[in-house]
Amino acid sequence: MALIVTSQQRRNALLTGLALVCFMILYIGYVWRDPLGPRGGSWPGIFFGVIAYLMMLFAGFLGVRKKVRTWPLGKATFWMNGHIWLGLLSVAVVFFHTGFQFGHGLALVVMILFLISIVTGIYGLAVQQFLPRTMLKQVTSETIFELIPDQVANLKSEADDLVQTVCGNVEANLEPRSFLEIKNENLEGGIVIFEVTPRQGFPVGRETNLPFPAINSSLAPSHFLIEKKDEGFQIRTIAPKEERDRFPLKVAGEVVETADLPDRTRIQAGDYEFEFQYAPPIGAATLKGYYLEKIRPYFELWPSRETKTRFRSVEDIHNCFDHFRKFLPQGSFHEVCNNLSLLCEERRQLILQDRLHRWMHGWLIFHVPLSIVLIVLTLVHAILALWY
Repeated sequence: MALIVTSQQRRNALLTGLALVCFMILYIGYVWRDPLGPRGGSWPGIFFGVIAYLMMLFAGFLGVRKKVRTWPLGKATFWMNGHIWLGLLSVAVVFFHTGFQFGHGLALVVMILFLISIVTGIYGLAVQQFLPRTMLKQVTSETIFELIPDQVANLKSEADDLVQTVCGNVEANLEPRSFLEIKNENLEGGIVIFEVTPRQGFPVGRETNLPFPAINSSLAPSHFLIEKKDEGFQIRTIAPKEERDRFPLKVAGEVVETADLPDRTRIQAGDYEFEFQYAPPIGAATLKGYYLEKIRPYFELWPSRETKTRFRSVEDIHNCFDHFRKFLPQGSFHEVCNNLSLLCEERRQLILQDRLHRWMHGWLIFHVPLSIVLIVLTLVHAILALWY
């Protein structure tokens, strides 16, 4: 129910003011000449009551007009203007009918319902003047209100996919280790550390900065390669065919050229035996833990108040992720955080749009039913008053 200030609305306001002055003159004359004072049962009181009820009916007919848009009942703006201005004018006419008294019994109930209906209508008119401008300024990625649940589900799925690129399945448990271990029993129990990233495979023998024993040159990258695949690791021999008999590749005791590796298994390459065990990259457990505890709940359809408070503004989102990045290694983890912060901002705007939409339309939950009950009870009140 928007009311844009135009020349037409100024004319409506002027006509409403003139009608109010006319009714005031009639009321003053009625009070001046009636020795018993103003009352709803007098002929002038009945006149004001009938006029007020007709105004209520006209204002209430707006709901019918919206239900039958194809019927030739005039423009919706005509009924909207009548709803607003006659609704406001009816306040004065109702009080002229009652003589500025609230009455008792059914009359009191009707008066209370009338005032609540007027107050909720004025509130709705006010919020629909200002909130659309606020939404236009603060919600830059506005979507259709009915599609918000689907949009939230898409954001959650996109966030899960981002985290899975560096942490694996977000539903699976992560151990707090961060490297690939290959234990070489022929190196006096030493542990050799190798890196395998989610997007790129490294030959066995690629060394990290972590301390480890010297490794025999016969275990060169030319013998076999461990690669990260979508759903785990794969090992394959890369030794020349003429050397594969000298350096057979065995996984779980079976000679292979290519094989998928479980999370933990034993590998033989020539004279060397290894225990292969995968652990997520450094920072994966930290990112995944924080994501599941703090970020992912924000992408639920109904996040908790605490979660919404954590990301209530653009500055809060930036500060949160700026602080969290300090606990993660550079590279892909920071890139994931950057993208997660953008998704959180989209989610924040959807929450804001949902809240503003409910402020703009939530009052109708009270206004419409109360108005219907008011029209019915007013008619009952009039019949009983005339009958008795």
